[in-house]
Amino acid sequence: MLQHVLQGLHQKEIILPFRKIDHPDRALLEMRWEQFKSAV
Repeated sequence: MLQHVLQGLHQKEIILPFRKIDHPDRALLEMRWEQFKSAV
C-alpha cells in the first residue's frame, strides 16, 4: 500500500502550508528519516 501511494506521488509537487510556522520541522524529519533508513 505504501509503495502504491509513493508511486502516485512520483513527480508531483508537494505543497507546503502557507504559514512558515506550519512547515515541517526539518531537524525532526531528518531524525525520522535516519531512523527509517536504519530500520530497513
